Amino acid sequence: MEIEKITATRRAETGTRRMRKIREKGLIPAIIYGHKTEPVNITVSKEELMRHLRGGKHMVDVELEGTRARALLKQIQYDHLGDHVIHVDFARIAMDEEVTVSVQIVLTGTAVGVTHGGVLQHILKEIQVRCLPADIPDSIPLRINDLDIDATVHIKDLPPAPRAKYLGEPEQIVLLIVKLAEEEIAAEAAAPAEAAAAEPEVLTKRKPEEEEEGEESEEKK
Repeated sequence: MEIEKITATRRAETGTRRMRKIREKGLIPAIIYGHKTEPVNITVSKEELMRHLRGGKHMVDVELEGTRARALLKQIQYDHLGDHVIHVDFARIAMDEEVTVSVQIVLTGTAVGVTHGGVLQHILKEIQVRCLPADIPDSIPLRINDLDIDATVHIKDLPPAPRAKYLGEPEQIVLLIVKLAEEEIAAEAAAPAEAAAAEPEVLTKRKPEEEEEGEESEEKK
């Protein structure tokens, strides 16, 4: 199993303003912690980090000052709009110890119930699994072609993930397909016309930029 590397640099800076300046340089503030070692504040390349995130990988080798530590991308913090990564937590792991991670549930196909006028409601988009690091699935594929109106999928109905255990209540709903009531259908049909007729909002004053959430995670042992 090939694990990709991400290069990190130790940092001493803290605080919102200094973190913003770091991000302006194309870097992302981060922290690496766990496995009986002290937490270390670091920075990583935004470009390199985004490549890992787009690949959907959970595990990386963090190279810091000539040494490597295998770690999970444990927590990713975005800005208040949800568009940009502003901080990342890396958690050190051992390959012979089980970990708990969130894995995306990916829908494949088109539900027959949607072609019959139903609406698909995807309620649970990620699920926690527990397994050894080498057995972490990239995603949980869920084929929905045969699902008709009134169909419901629970955690217990998900396809098994080899050597990984789903966490959560077996009866928890993952998705369902419902049929719109006639009045809802009429309201949806009327919505575009109402939107076109509405006058545009006039902005008289720009809202002040919201304060960013604290980038620094609490120290984790």
